[in-house]
Amino acid sequence: MAQVVKDQIAVIKHELYEKNKFIYNFIEGSSDFISIIDKFGNRKFINQSAQDILGYDLNKLIGNSVFSLVHEEDRKELAELLLQLPVLKSVDNFQNRLILQNGSVMFMCWSFSWDEETEYIYTIGKDITAKRQVKEKLQNIAWKHSHEIRGPLTSIMGIVSAMKCKISLEEKMMLLDSLEQVTNKLDQAIHSIIDETQLSSFNEL
Repeated sequence: MAQVVKDQIAVIKHELYEKNKFIYNFIEGSSDFISIIDKFGNRKFINQSAQDILGYDLNKLIGNSVFSLVHEEDRKELAELLLQLPVLKSVDNFQNRLILQNGSVMFMCWSFSWDEETEYIYTIGKDITAKRQVKEKLQNIAWKHSHEIRGPLTSIMGIVSAMKCKISLEEKMMLLDSLEQVTNKLDQAIHSIIDETQLSSFNEL
């Protein structure tokens, strides 16, 4: 009797696959992180790409809470979002961090869609780790070089103010020489920023 039931289930699964194989193949072939969770955050489905990205065994993923792999600092915001979804219906560009099986951290950008009938949440996620790293590098470059630009700019403003005063021709020539030197320093700082920015962007390609 048990074998008959198993056979019937196998037949039903095959029929469902045949009816929906185009959708199934699209989902399984997608490079995006696609999953279905219930309103409590428990996984009901996860596609192959998501399994490959996370590195965990399927048994650890299906039926378990999404919060188990979410960075501790991001769990509260996700919990609040899940509570609001039945009202909001859908949310795009939600970002958080996941902890992979190897211990590394991945930045994700999500779209969430609420299904009223099943009370399931359909999610599509994209890995934005590389983009976040580029953004952080550019921010660090800007901070690092800000003082290199601020110094020459301050000097230029001081020289311009001094030249507006009644001074001798000799003094004006000295100020012009100083202005040229400061301007060259500013030009070098700007080129340094451009070169470092281009290098950082190139390395992420």
